Amino acid sequence: MTVVAIASPDRQVYSQTFIHQQIANLPYTIRLLYGGNLPTHRAASPDCPGYAFPGENEDPWVRVQAIADYLVEQKVGAVLAQFGPCAVEMMAACESAALPLLVHFHGYDASRLEILSSYGKRYRALFAQAHSVIAVSREMHARLAAMGAPPARLHYVPYGVDTDVFARANPAANGPDFLMVGRQVEKKGHLLALLAFAGLVRSHPECTLRIIGTGPLRESGEMLARALGIAGQVRWLGVLSPNDVAAELRSSRALIQFSHTTPSGDSEGTPLAVLEAMSSGIPVIGSRHAGIPDVIEHEVHGLLVDPFDVAGLTDALRRLAVAPALAAGLGRAAAGAVRNFYTRQRYLDQLASLIDAAMATSSVHRPSKP
Repeated sequence: MTVVAIASPDRQVYSQTFIHQQIANLPYTIRLLYGGNLPTHRAASPDCPGYAFPGENEDPWVRVQAIADYLVEQKVGAVLAQFGPCAVEMMAACESAALPLLVHFHGYDASRLEILSSYGKRYRALFAQAHSVIAVSREMHARLAAMGAPPARLHYVPYGVDTDVFARANPAANGPDFLMVGRQVEKKGHLLALLAFAGLVRSHPECTLRIIGTGPLRESGEMLARALGIAGQVRWLGVLSPNDVAAELRSSRALIQFSHTTPSGDSEGTPLAVLEAMSSGIPVIGSRHAGIPDVIEHEVHGLLVDPFDVAGLTDALRRLAVAPALAAGLGRAAAGAVRNFYTRQRYLDQLASLIDAAMATSSVHRPSKP
């Protein structure tokens, strides 16, 4: 079977479901490179132990050549790098091994100011070398095009979800119980969502909110819930398996995804939790941010509000809290949209098509010399 290397800064991050999907389901023998933007380790498969490359405390070019030698030794046909900075650091190793490089952007790597300050100029060299540049939202696609990604090699490939696992919800049969899923970081908007939920509870104290995930804002969220007097209506569930997330979705009225761009420029790609809720038949109350409006049409698949519009989010929550039939109708339309456009197999097929095209190319794109 054809061998493809997947390079990622981290090996196992619970929230990076999109990378786990690739490793487990792409139709190739996968070799893993991980441990920083310029990988420090390699593994033959997700279940195998990892081994360090030489050069971690030496000249980085020692490690670059060690990575290139490993790629050649393993007969790798292409490298798929996750996140822009990792792809930049993999450029030299791929050029040395004469291998095509594909870069998959996901969110912060195309927007955060410190990343663009450090890597912006190097992105232009990456775009010249990469066989494919992959964006997960239309906003990201436009942003990367403005940075210089060639139109012929820039591709909009939205995530997909397992429609067998995320299915069979009936929000009309559930109480006014809302759910949030994701890392508790600034761009996800957990703290602002708690403010909006407190406004809902003042008129509808029977409503509840469950929050899946963890992160640096977890304690701040718990303290804010206590200060707002809603600690009794909010449950913090921590990190759950995909099957357990699916079960929580099936017992919810709607998912809240109140994402926004932070002052540091951090923003979403397309939150996978949105597609998982839609696939389940659960409507999403989301913000008009990044890839969320790509997949949700307002009043068709869910409800959209502007980022930071806390009062607007409260109003949207109230609408679905008192109208289970509306939630059910939005959820049915959302599930249909996912099955037509955002399945896991469709996502993997699009990625595999780009990887196959890269391996079929006889030459490797190289940046032009100044």
